[in-house]
Formats: sequence, C-alpha cells, structure tokens
Amino acid sequence: MVSLPLPHCSADAALPGRPPGWPRSALRRGAGRGFTLVELMVTLAVMVVVLAMAAPSMSDFTVSNQLAASKSALAASLALARSEAARTGQPVLVVALGNGDSGNEYANGWELVTDQDGNGSASASEPRLRRYPPPDARLRVGGSATVAFRATGALAGNGAQVFALCRSDGTGRGYRITVEPSGAADVATTESCA
Repeated sequence: MVSLPLPHCSADAALPGRPPGWPRSALRRGAGRGFTLVELMVTLAVMVVVLAMAAPSMSDFTVSNQLAASKSALAASLALARSEAARTGQPVLVVALGNGDSGNEYANGWELVTDQDGNGSASASEPRLRRYPPPDARLRVGGSATVAFRATGALAGNGAQVFALCRSDGTGRGYRITVEPSGAADVATTESCA
C-alpha cells in the first residue's frame, strides 16, 4: 500500500467569505457580532425622547395644514358657485349641510345647488353641483348658512358675506373669506380667532 501525503491546510488558508491573510478566528468573531442589549435600549430611549418632543409640534402642523386646506376648499367652492351661476344663467347656492352651531355652521360640510326655482333655498328636487366633506373636527368654519349667487355671478342681497375659519380652541391664526356684493371673494389671514 502506498501512502500519499495529504495537503497541509494552515489556519490562514483562504476560506470562502474571508479575504486571504485573515486568520480563521477573525471570521468567527466578526460574523455573529451585532448590537448589545444595552446599546439597543439606549437607542430606543433616545428615540422615545425625540418623538415625545416632536409629537406636539407635529399635531400643530397637521391642524395648520387642515385649516389651510379647508380655507382653499371653501374659497374654491365660492368661486365655482359664482362661475356656475354666470355660466348657466341660473342662481347657485352654497348651502351648509346639517345644523352646525353658531360660528361653526359648516361643520357638517356644504354643497353647491342650482336654484332652479329662484326662491333662495335648496329643495330636494334641485340639482346638486358638488358636495364638500366636513372639515376636520379641530376646526370651526362659520358664516351664513346659505349664500346665493345671482345669474350674473353677483351676490344676492346688498351686503358682503364673511366666513371665518379658525381652530376650534380659538388659538393661533385663522382665515377670513369675504365675498363682496360683486361676488368676488377675498381671503385674508387673521391673527386672532378669539
């Protein structure tokens, strides 16, 4: 029987996944290394503190965005009602849905209605042009419950109509939309909603 010498493998021989020249022990030590429990707990504690500080300002940011979105939706609906009245030659109404509290008449949303009979109120048989969803519950949208635009696009009646959009708690800035007798709407920021 002939015995052949077996090739010699040293600890430093190249293994798959290990650069040549690295000791075998380096592969074992680094392969399973992760974070310790203490490191994870410290990171988690820092994240909780940062989120606790950011949450109130994020809520304020959300309410401000909802307020701006409601202002834009109401201003756009008033402009649409005016243009539809002039386009069709029929009066168009902006009507608050439901019975909102005083100062928050538009809490349940609003709709645009073609006033085919010209009586200044929306009946069930008159066509609805568009319906708008209720604003966020943290907001107040107040104004006359029904605003009528004549077939010319001007407001019915002689006086301007004013809408107030504010936070429910009355803090911070808000918006006022004033619809002039000509039918043109002006949006202004108010510093106080109290």
